[in-house]
Amino acid sequence: MVNKKDVSNMLSQALSSAQSLVKDGKIPGKYKGYVASFGVSVLQIGLKPTALMFSNTNEKHERPVIGKAIFEIASAYYNKDTGYHKRLPGNSLDQLAKNIEGDDVLIARSQLLNASVALKMAMNTFEFDESSAGRNE
Repeated sequence: MVNKKDVSNMLSQALSSAQSLVKDGKIPGKYKGYVASFGVSVLQIGLKPTALMFSNTNEKHERPVIGKAIFEIASAYYNKDTGYHKRLPGNSLDQLAKNIEGDDVLIARSQLLNASVALKMAMNTFEFDESSAGRNE
């Protein structure tokens, strides 16, 4: 489940990540769909398949851009109230999928879902280029 407090703590990193998605003064509209599909995919097919799908650079979609942003937000997460910081295994979603096991899967799943919500909220502070929505470039 998404934890509102954790999402709130991730917002500053999410704003930084959203800023890196800006192209020509706007965020491509298709990125909204990629962020939304990340959370659904984690819930429906699991963390490992989703991590691999969002790190696959051999396709024409730009999902890996969103996967990298979500991973960075989740990796930088630090709970100010409890002092909790759980570094995700690896340096990317691809490495995470290959190296994660046991209880770490549940922790990473939670952190990544929270990070995707934080990114979606941060992206909404920018303008979107709707002309790129639905196009595969």
